[in-house]
Amino acid sequence: MGRDGGSLLPSWVSSFLTSGDSSSKVRFPRQLYELGELTPPDAQTFAPYIDLARGSSDPGSTILLRRHSIPLTAFFPLLWHCHYTPALVAFIGLIAEILIVALSGLPYRPGQSRGEFLFWGITSLAILTIMITMLTIVFFWRRKLPHLPRAPESIAAVMTYVAGTSMTRDFNGLEQLKRKERDQAIKDLEKTYAYWWRREEDGRIRWVVDVVPGEKNNRALMDGASDFS
Repeated sequence: MGRDGGSLLPSWVSSFLTSGDSSSKVRFPRQLYELGELTPPDAQTFAPYIDLARGSSDPGSTILLRRHSIPLTAFFPLLWHCHYTPALVAFIGLIAEILIVALSGLPYRPGQSRGEFLFWGITSLAILTIMITMLTIVFFWRRKLPHLPRAPESIAAVMTYVAGTSMTRDFNGLEQLKRKERDQAIKDLEKTYAYWWRREEDGRIRWVVDVVPGEKNNRALMDGASDFS
């Protein structure tokens, strides 16, 4: 075994870890995100629609779910509301930062102990394995997403799903309340919400997020019944 301990790692990994191009190592975790086409904010945006598409969803984990831009603040709320895959995506965002630190300990340098090199090498491999596994999980999770004519990534796009619905009429005036008071007022309505398509009076088919009508069950919603009021 050589002094640099390179024979302990697979050849392709050793080649990457011992590369002198530090900028490519820093970009690598972000490139994994691009490969999966899903970042922590994206996962938070789409997560409520999976529950809404199943019908009769509570407001706390769907329409009231807050969007966080930092993985650390997003992880625990997503986990609390049982959005496990988006929570894992946020967790990957955290360990991606650790990976950047781990890669700074590579390649082997004169004066560096063999144990330190092995520690950072194994840590990097473990994190990369978790990230690649997560890409597979995200691939199958994305297949569960309902049909979204417009990605709900802007206020304008979201308004096309909620404008003119019973839900917005229920919420009229709540904008004057503080966030906690508003959320509690919505929960006190004791209504459930869903995402489905319906036919408007002018014959136009439209996808909406709205209150689940009391006389309709989940199957009727998911079958695309068009006679909702």
